[in-house]
Amino acid sequence: MFSTGSLPGAQTTAKSQESRKFKNRDTSTNGRLSQDKQELIDNTLCKLIASRTISPSVVEDELFRTFVELLNPRYKIPSQDAIMRSLEDLSTTVFIDHDG
Repeated sequence: MFSTGSLPGAQTTAKSQESRKFKNRDTSTNGRLSQDKQELIDNTLCKLIASRTISPSVVEDELFRTFVELLNPRYKIPSQDAIMRSLEDLSTTVFIDHDG
């Protein structure tokens, strides 16, 4: 016999329910991303740009913006200037951590 977990649709349903749980935690009452989630994504984006030598101007690229919008329309992409400031803060933190 099949257990519920082995049915093809059962895993999809369980994943959908789990996904809804995370979405609810990620949004505030106004339908926007929570501040914590926004900051987590911003920080991860900065680390991606820094570690892969991607130009910070990528955040101004229309195709990149469309891609991010498709992934999560609630995410507000930071400006190139905001990315540059975050990268400066990140490099200062890394320098202090390794130097001090």
